Amino acid sequence: MLISIVASLDSGIRRDAFSSPGSTHMSIRQGSAVIVVTALALLATMFFLMTLEVQNQRSLAAAQARHYTSYKLADELRQSSDDLTRMARTYVVSGDPIYEEHFRNILAIRNGEAPRPENYGGIYWDFMTATGEKPRPDGEPVALQQLMRRMHFSEDEFAKLRESQSHSDALVALEDRAMAAVKGLSADKDGRYTVRSEPALALAGKILHGPAYHRAKAEIMAPIEEFTSMVEERTAREIGNLQAHAHILDRSALGVMGLIVALLVLGFVQLRRRVIRPAVELSIAAHRVESGDYSGRVPVRGQDEVGQVARAFNQMSQAIEGDIAERDRSAAELAQARESADAANRAKSAFLANMSHELRTPMNAILGYSEMLMEDAEDSGNEEALADLGKIRSAGGHLLALINDVLDLSKIEARKMDLFVETFQIPRMISEVASTVEGLITKNENTLEIEVAPSLGDARADLTKVRQMLFNLLSNAAKFTHHGEVRLAAQVEQVEGVDWVRYSVSDSGIGIAPEKLDHVFKEFSQADETTSRNYGGTGLGLAITQRFCQMMGGDIALVSTLGEGSTFTIRMPLEVHVEGTQPDAEAPAAVTPQPDAEERVVLVIDDDPTALDLLGRTLQGAGVRVVTASSGAEALRLARSIHPVAITLDVTMPDMDGWDVLRELKADSTTRDIPVIMVTMTDDRGLGYALGATEFLTKPVQRDQLVQLLDRHAKPGSARRALVVDDIAENRELLCRALVDEGWEVNEAENGKLALEQVSQQEPSLILLDLLMPVMNGFDFVVEMRKRDASRFIPIVVVTAKQVTGEERRRLNGGIVGLIEKGGLDQGALLAQIRAQVAGIRDGH
Repeated sequence: MLISIVASLDSGIRRDAFSSPGSTHMSIRQGSAVIVVTALALLATMFFLMTLEVQNQRSLAAAQARHYTSYKLADELRQSSDDLTRMARTYVVSGDPIYEEHFRNILAIRNGEAPRPENYGGIYWDFMTATGEKPRPDGEPVALQQLMRRMHFSEDEFAKLRESQSHSDALVALEDRAMAAVKGLSADKDGRYTVRSEPALALAGKILHGPAYHRAKAEIMAPIEEFTSMVEERTAREIGNLQAHAHILDRSALGVMGLIVALLVLGFVQLRRRVIRPAVELSIAAHRVESGDYSGRVPVRGQDEVGQVARAFNQMSQAIEGDIAERDRSAAELAQARESADAANRAKSAFLANMSHELRTPMNAILGYSEMLMEDAEDSGNEEALADLGKIRSAGGHLLALINDVLDLSKIEARKMDLFVETFQIPRMISEVASTVEGLITKNENTLEIEVAPSLGDARADLTKVRQMLFNLLSNAAKFTHHGEVRLAAQVEQVEGVDWVRYSVSDSGIGIAPEKLDHVFKEFSQADETTSRNYGGTGLGLAITQRFCQMMGGDIALVSTLGEGSTFTIRMPLEVHVEGTQPDAEAPAAVTPQPDAEERVVLVIDDDPTALDLLGRTLQGAGVRVVTASSGAEALRLARSIHPVAITLDVTMPDMDGWDVLRELKADSTTRDIPVIMVTMTDDRGLGYALGATEFLTKPVQRDQLVQLLDRHAKPGSARRALVVDDIAENRELLCRALVDEGWEVNEAENGKLALEQVSQQEPSLILLDLLMPVMNGFDFVVEMRKRDASRFIPIVVVTAKQVTGEERRRLNGGIVGLIEKGGLDQGALLAQIRAQVAGIRDGH
């Protein structure tokens, strides 16, 4: 039956493996259940056979034990007869009563009248006789005949034992008669030995050794031999039957074990064919999917669970492959769209840069001519024209501010807006911003309250952008508030152990509706459409403020109530770190004693201690007092405090390079007039000479700024001769009229090439230079000028509407009067330039 079950299982599984998709089939779960049930049935059969085997072994052991016990009982009967004979004969010979006592004890134990000692049999009585000990009654009193009955001997076997014991009992009567004769006793009429007479030792010997005694002894041994033969035959027959049964059980167990092995082999084959091989194929396909190849498919070998998994995997791979193809197509479209957007953004940036120049150029003429006409109208007393010209001037200034905002936003979006981090005093900066915005505050009859926490001191950030952020917020507050109050508060706070500064600008103006709060920081967006009509503005100020704040690691928040006012809060780190740099601790400046008011001092700036020492000694040897600084921030502090007659400035320094220091010097009214000599490591002399511009002016040029610059570079008593280089006639005319009004003699050139010819014919004392010109631009002109030893010290003022990039700023610095390459000039040349600057200061330069 078991074989048929395994065969049907194998045929069923094989039929399933090759069944068609639409046919009935046995699933892996059903096949596993059949195998498990069959295995359990085989195991149960095996257990049953093992139980029978154990029982058979026990029966075999019991038969062998009975065989042994039978021999032992028969032997005990024979041994007891021998022991009785030996004890009787010994007593007859020796007359020692101990042997009679032993005789009686043996007989009592055999008959069950005395307890049976442990380990009774064999040489037990020999040991007792030798040692003189008495039997220890530690067992139960059981007659030998009763023990024989317990062994369940057959009637024939038991009859033989009874016959032998009856003969033994008859022999005991002879032995009693012999022992009585020794004691002089004879039997009475009842058979008891009570009649006394003379001891008859000869009679006793004759009884125990006579023919009758020996015949009686032989009659005892004959039944025992027959009993032994009968037991041997029965035991052999019983053991044979048990061994035959055991052989059948062994063959059955081997058959069941074979079936179990066959079932295991069949299960493994089916497991390998239906589970392991498909699982390996799935694993290989999964690894291909993991590596990014979704084109592989798994063979579907059946309709069972593994086949369903393989089918689902194929469907998933196909779906993913389709999704990836779609994603790749989308990515390609997105890349193309991004490229188009980047191209459009670049075109926008280029357009805005070009428009900056194109818009600033006519604005230069509008603002310049309107300012000149205002001066003429003021001189002639034409108040009506003066008011109209003022409106033109104001409208032009508003348009210029709009252009600047658009350019700032464009630079931020293009990620070309740089941070120029410096250390400044917060109270002083707030005071300057308040002074700037004072006119806007009073225009709508508002009051400005300022509250600065006493703990606020220095901050490190982009000073220009912080000013612009606060100015934007204060101007907005002033614009949307009438007859009210504008409040600026600044305080320091700690966030996770880091110091932050918080600027809050509050007003009591019109406020903003809650649903409009998210719109105010969007470009070209205001609270609602009426805001632009009633109050003006482009909606760029707050967007730029937010972008500036985020660039410095902070953010801006707004709380407003419609009809009650608004509060804008800027939070930013007290110390802003530019990405990619770490602020270094400023090295202490090596300063000579504080100079007297009349003493002329040169400030030497370099981060290299060796360079500071060499340059300082060189200048001190020439009789010049030297103050040194090893960082930009320290240099700015010293320049503002000691006001040196000249500054030598290294270009490449950590934290704040020479160009940043130069920009800050020229942006501060207290240090902008100090001549600066740049010291650089550049190997390109042509590029080095190109770094020699003296000033920057951005179009449209402010008249008062131009006049101040002219006064700074004009030496009293010397010729005031200027060269204006610009390709636009209107710009040249405006500059020329301003210079002529200040008493300058002016020559003009419309490009760099003509300007070089003018310089060759007549050397000017000052050059005003535009950058974007045909034929030869301003950059190339500066390079050519610095190649000429005779004209390399002529101050050059850059007048341009172009947004100067960082690279261009390295070609045209913001206000140097010369350039020295380290190792490029000897000490005499260095001293010559410094003496020239010092002499210029003494002459009133």
